[in-house]
Amino acid sequence: MNILICEDHKLIALDLEAMLSAQGHTVEGTVNSACDCLERCAESPPDLVLTNLNLADGPTGLSLVDALAEQGIPTVIVSSDAGSVPAGSPAKAVVTKPVHECELEIAVRQLE
Repeated sequence: MNILICEDHKLIALDLEAMLSAQGHTVEGTVNSACDCLERCAESPPDLVLTNLNLADGPTGLSLVDALAEQGIPTVIVSSDAGSVPAGSPAKAVVTKPVHECELEIAVRQLE
């Protein structure tokens, strides 16, 4: 699965990339803002976007999830504030930080 990571904390993004690569996925890249994510997805839509809720351009993660859903791109939210994700969110899964590799794998595998 080709995955784009949208995370403004570089170390967390690197950890996510390592976990996903170890699970056999291709990480297409890492961006730190919703704006950059939407630009990358317009250029080359990934199979999945992992996104944080609070990004470099503000608390835009939920808006990003909505915009990506309109484009048919599934998302998994990765956040320490997972409780703030509304029940009707189009996100396919929510993974709580700190991320455990097995939880991330379950969230991603359910989309294959």
